[in-house]
Amino acid sequence: MSNGGMKKAAGLKAALVLGAAVALLLSPNAVAAGIQDRDRDGDGLPNRYEQLRTMTRAGNADSDGDGLRDGREDPDRDGLANRLELRLRTDPRNGDTDGDGTPDRDEDTDGDGLTNRQEQRLHLRLHVADSDGDGIRDGREDADRDGLRNRAEFRYGCDPLDPDSDGDGVRDGRENHAGDGDGTCDVDCDGECDGSGPGPSDA
Repeated sequence: MSNGGMKKAAGLKAALVLGAAVALLLSPNAVAAGIQDRDRDGDGLPNRYEQLRTMTRAGNADSDGDGLRDGREDPDRDGLANRLELRLRTDPRNGDTDGDGTPDRDEDTDGDGLTNRQEQRLHLRLHVADSDGDGIRDGREDADRDGLRNRAEFRYGCDPLDPDSDGDGVRDGRENHAGDGDGTCDVDCDGECDGSGPGPSDA
């Protein structure tokens, strides 16, 4: 092979190696895992993640100077801050990472029966189905101990952190069979039942 041919082959090989390396660095698993990278500015995001995903400055905790740390910013406006997108392995600059028509905030990433947004409301771990490790999935927990499981509270329009969402003196879990006439958690004050079916036994 001539010198020119050898140089051309060597150049092609180098380009292929470089392309593979870039693809590896940009892969969701590598970037989301942080590649064991450090967080130089303490904003909750690894340096390399800032450079490749959020496009923020790794040496400045508040890249745009708006008073909000980069880890708490939400550039794609999907209701999930950058540091949450890091944990969930979603794209912080795309509100619907998997392109299925459901925004990332409304996905149930850990399969516990609650959407990411609902888990945020309850201060749960969005990527762990059983946040407190008690053997019960988060959707089946009863955060306010009113007899209505978390998943059912959201379905009926109740407040999962308030045992008496509509303030009528009847716990949400008893609304459907208490005979007080105002239906199940009529929290929107429209005079109609926001949900139907059994309350406490609802999955």
